[in-house]
Amino acid sequence: IPQSLDHNLPAYPYPFGSYHTPQPDYNQINDPTYRQYIYEILIYQKISKQIMDETTNITLYSDLIQKYRIGIKKEIEKVAMEAFGQFHKNVEAHIYGSVAAELALPESDMDLMITGVNSFGSTQAHASNITEMHNAIKEYFDEEILISSVSILNTQVPIIKLKFNLEKYYEIHDAKGDIFVPFINFASTDASGSSLKELAVDISMSDSYEGAHMGLKQNAFVKEKLEQYPVLRPVCLTLKKLLNVNGFNDPYTGGLGSYGLFIMLYAALC
Repeated sequence: IPQSLDHNLPAYPYPFGSYHTPQPDYNQINDPTYRQYIYEILIYQKISKQIMDETTNITLYSDLIQKYRIGIKKEIEKVAMEAFGQFHKNVEAHIYGSVAAELALPESDMDLMITGVNSFGSTQAHASNITEMHNAIKEYFDEEILISSVSILNTQVPIIKLKFNLEKYYEIHDAKGDIFVPFINFASTDASGSSLKELAVDISMSDSYEGAHMGLKQNAFVKEKLEQYPVLRPVCLTLKKLLNVNGFNDPYTGGLGSYGLFIMLYAALC
């Protein structure tokens, strides 16, 4: 055992729950089990530090991108109110999923749900509302900002899939003098640059906020458990980053999504 090792390590064996940390005489320690125990502690300390460092880095860039997300969310909510506000009350846009739970990576998609647009239980009316919302969004946003948009209607939950160019979003708003988001060097090749240049947004619609939208129910559950067990957040973010870097984060291609990862961690750690 290195002489420079911190002496404030628990003795082996030690009583459960004991915080007594005597200073052992390293010249008299020959127990292989104790040495293994010490090395395991050092490994866990190293892993813990790396997890917290990675979480700090993720959070730093997520906070920058979050301002872009909020800005786009507000503009989409404005579009929804203009499109449906004349005939429907309380039209709102709600963020759900990993962004709402503060478990999003900087490059994560944003999930939005439009509430207050009543389709009266009609599948045809719901699809019509989705189409109307999609057309209103395409008309509102500059084509240099909204670089991709498609509505998917033939599914259990019809959605609108959008992709925004955040670099152009900043430039155009800056030129108008109404910039409200931080500058990011999107031309750089590190984590703060090219990988953050585009923001994907998925939009679904529900008749009311109190409706049975599973995304909102998941939000409430995740937030409750994160409040009870704060250690879940750094571990979840780090593993989510690892999955994302290796292309294992998409459930539709056999990967593991954010909610599935969170549930697994909650079951294992709590």
